[in-house]
Amino acid sequence: MFIDARVKINDVYYRELHLTQKLLPVMREICGEFFIFQQGSVPAHRACETINLLKRDTCVLFPRFFVTQQHKSESS
Repeated sequence: MFIDARVKINDVYYRELHLTQKLLPVMREICGEFFIFQQGSVPAHRACETINLLKRDTCVLFPRFFVTQQHKSESS
């Protein structure tokens, strides 16, 4: 799915429009309930409500939901 470069995405827009209405339904249609969903580290992906939605509305096969942390580059 493509988003116009001029659109600013916040966590509510991302969660309500893209995850709930577009991405998750299409992924379930194509893959069923078992798929790997990987997100980047932008704030909308890391928002507590987004993480809670994914925990609640997806089948998690791992013992816990993995959230990555950004690490400061050691070269700086």
